[in-house]
Amino acid sequence: RWLLVWAAVGGVVVSFLLETGILVAGLAALGHFPTLQLGLLPVVVLAEAALALGVALGLAGLQVRARDVERIWGILLMAGFFLTPVFFTPDILSEPFRPWLRLNPLAAVLACGRQALLGTPAAQSDWGMLLGSAAFALWGGSLLFRRLSRDAAERI
Repeated sequence: RWLLVWAAVGGVVVSFLLETGILVAGLAALGHFPTLQLGLLPVVVLAEAALALGVALGLAGLQVRARDVERIWGILLMAGFFLTPVFFTPDILSEPFRPWLRLNPLAAVLACGRQALLGTPAAQSDWGMLLGSAAFALWGGSLLFRRLSRDAAERI
């Protein structure tokens, strides 16, 4: 049961690593040569993979019990897309909105990834959020998957 989820997440991680290699080469070609902070990139990738695996395990367990999880997750992902600072930094938001954006674990992934790739500073709270959310997602997703997927073959 676990192998299907691991394979799906692992395939995306391998693709991500290949794409990141191309990105680093492209940045070097444009004059942004890798710094020593590039050594933080494996930590970011492992934490992001753990976060993705935890969410995938939890969703896989829930999907066995309720078929509408896929549709609900699609709506939540669309909302999350607009709440994740991909093309902007949290600093441009007014002060009341910044703490809410910091609750988004993908904002921490992006901030720490930017630090590793571009050398821009990331707050210590971003690293705490990244590692904490990855550990919590992996623990919670594993627990949910274990409890909800025991009779998955019969339900499917």
